[in-house]
Amino acid sequence: MQQQASTSETSIAAIREAVTVLLQRPLRSVEDLAWSLAFQLKGQTGISGPEPPAVLIAPFVYQDTKVASPFSRFFQPLLERQAAELGHWRIVTEGQATYVLAGSYWEQKDRVRFILTARSVADGHITASAEAVIDGKILRATGRSLKPENYKAVLSDQRVFARARSPAGGLRWRRGRTSRRTSSRKGR
Repeated sequence: MQQQASTSETSIAAIREAVTVLLQRPLRSVEDLAWSLAFQLKGQTGISGPEPPAVLIAPFVYQDTKVASPFSRFFQPLLERQAAELGHWRIVTEGQATYVLAGSYWEQKDRVRFILTARSVADGHITASAEAVIDGKILRATGRSLKPENYKAVLSDQRVFARARSPAGGLRWRRGRTSRRTSSRKGR
């Protein structure tokens, strides 16, 4: 009996080691990327239950723009398929989702970093997360733009909103009120 337990522990350790090696290898396709992200989420206990949970996967957004791109719309069904197969989750497009998967991707010189979180709809807590880095050439080979179609306009709008929210944007606090900065004149 003890030898049987020892053998199963050895095989579990070997499987874990093989999975670690798989996760550390370079991603060679967008399909590999989808698999890696879905596998990482599956390995975390936050998304589980007796019944397959309903999962809504939002399109990835480009950096902090909150806007999807042609690439993210191409990638979404690949991730949905991997999440359904690996996680045994019920993928929904609207309605009664138990979890929402949302992510962003960030260009970093010749690589692109993908960050994905799973959030519980019931309480808003992040229950799982995944991250992967892929060579940018692989993503560009899909022929789809990584940046949103209206990237320059979105970036400009975000700068305007950021200036309006920050004290450096011309608002300052004085005695519980806000006031516009004006040039001070002597003698007033």
